[in-house]
Amino acid sequence: MKKSIKFILLFLAVILSKTAMCSIVGQLSACPGWTLVVHDSTATGVSSGGTWTSSNPSVATVMLGFGQITSVSPGTTIITYSGSSGMSTAVFTVNPAPAPITSSSFHVCTGSSITLSHPSTGGVWSTSGPEATVTSTGIVTGVSANANVGVTYTLSPGCRSSVTVTVDPATASARVGTQICPSGTGAWVGYPSGGVWASSNPSVATIDPATGVMTGVSVGTTIVTYNLTNACGLVQDTAIGHISGTLNLPGFWDAIWSSGPDMRPGENMTLSVLEENAGGVWTSSAPSIASVTGYPSTSMFATVDAHSVGTAQISYTISNGTCPSISIVKSVDVSNDCISGKVLFSGSGGPSVVKVWLIKYDPVTHLLTAVDSGKIGTYNRFTFCNLGTDSFRLKASYDSLLAGTGAQPTYYTSSAFWNSASVIYHIAGTDDTGKNIVVTYGTVASGPGLIEGDVTTGANKGTTDYVPAPNVWVYCIDNATGIIMKSAQTDAAGHYFFGALPVGKTYKIYPEEMNYVTTPFPPISLTYSTTSMTAAHFRKHSISHTFTPMTTNVIDQTNLDVVRVFPVPAKNILTMEWQSEIKGMGVIEITDVLGRKLISSKLDISLGKSDIDISMLSPGIYILSFKTGQSNYTARIVVD
Repeated sequence: MKKSIKFILLFLAVILSKTAMCSIVGQLSACPGWTLVVHDSTATGVSSGGTWTSSNPSVATVMLGFGQITSVSPGTTIITYSGSSGMSTAVFTVNPAPAPITSSSFHVCTGSSITLSHPSTGGVWSTSGPEATVTSTGIVTGVSANANVGVTYTLSPGCRSSVTVTVDPATASARVGTQICPSGTGAWVGYPSGGVWASSNPSVATIDPATGVMTGVSVGTTIVTYNLTNACGLVQDTAIGHISGTLNLPGFWDAIWSSGPDMRPGENMTLSVLEENAGGVWTSSAPSIASVTGYPSTSMFATVDAHSVGTAQISYTISNGTCPSISIVKSVDVSNDCISGKVLFSGSGGPSVVKVWLIKYDPVTHLLTAVDSGKIGTYNRFTFCNLGTDSFRLKASYDSLLAGTGAQPTYYTSSAFWNSASVIYHIAGTDDTGKNIVVTYGTVASGPGLIEGDVTTGANKGTTDYVPAPNVWVYCIDNATGIIMKSAQTDAAGHYFFGALPVGKTYKIYPEEMNYVTTPFPPISLTYSTTSMTAAHFRKHSISHTFTPMTTNVIDQTNLDVVRVFPVPAKNILTMEWQSEIKGMGVIEITDVLGRKLISSKLDISLGKSDIDISMLSPGIYILSFKTGQSNYTARIVVD
């Protein structure tokens, strides 16, 4: 008998010792609806492979093989863990949920306040966003209209009550989404929703007070009223509803291409029309070549998917009521004879829509001409197809980023200037991919410096009158580094302006336009005593296709003082004269506009003059450069 008792005590001691080897670790209290994880003290992670149970699953449940507890309702339960190292238990408490937040209203007007209340004290008020603020006493103030803001009251040990407060606007808006003809319908949209609609002239159009669906009755106009009562009181908007006898469909609205403007098999693009033209139907003349899908089927937006080589006509047709239907058509070419790439940005971010130009050399006019263009979006991917064998340049631009310091208009691969752009020699039937344009950025400039001036052009009829040259891009360049500081376009008066420039630097001003050769303004030094230069003027010469400073013909190096190139146009002999105090050898080169070197000769700079035989050149426009060890002069010449 004594041996039996001794054995039982020994067995219990072993059990107790094993049980004491582990314990449950983690937060052992929660609020209803919370989920948290506990683990046994011997586990290397959240679980050591044992079994978890809850004595009262109506209070809290626990995953069988994992210590994840989900609280259900207030009360207590025993959480038990059984594993290879023993068994342990812990009491898990689910605290009562706080009472709900109360208020006379959960709507607040912008700039006004409401008071929220809670029966428990000692809690903390907070909001989910900056659209509304809340004080320590529960006073909520509206900041931004048309917003839903979560407001929370948190009590120890973290249980909380939450409500949604709507910040109401002090104004409403009413607008129509489609064109309406007699017997046709169109849905008006009110914002915020929930208002009441009315038509001042039911003989022209009726409108459903709740839904805003208007039905045309006869040709004419009616005043549509949208009334809404919210925390700001009665807010209202009125608009004119037109019932027409004809539909207006001017064309695709700034078609945004995700691969365009042309396509290769497997690519897609997006087309859109103006919002008032919504409700039409999209169709393709050749779905096997390019299919079109509206989202929904009568959406103002549609996706065009390219499948095989060929041409498809994408049509958008609207018809509403008694008006005749009307269509617009976009021709989509699908080809494997393409130049494609992406528009990338060397700075942070980038615009959502970029315009890309395809530029080629015209052997008749001897000029570079944009032969195709398209706006691209989404992934900034462009494709130009059916090109034939030719030489091309590419250019990308986005107007809203171009003023001042920021993204510059950029040629492929990464040049702000057309004469240093990379040339793509395309062969018909091939696919030139990866021709990415890396858009360049000006550097961040800050200082008291200012440079401005005018660009004017002549009438080219032998008169001395000059007129403004608008929309000319002008660059402000750090003369020491060659880095673009800022860019600006001339306004309607031909004026440009660069402000906030650092002083203690020297700048070069450079107008840029395709097919024009620029002589930069003589270097402008800004100092603390001379912080501005307001007369950096240029002439734009449309016959010789040049920009020249209006001060002198001096280029940006002072050791090559005056350069004259004549006659204009030249026939067999081109004469070049200059004044210089330096000695040594120089090089004269003549290239075509594609940059191919045609003439090159060395000469003694001290001679001050050179006659160049150009009899072998065909009539056209060429680039002359005069390079010395210290200077570089560039001019455009015309050969007759």
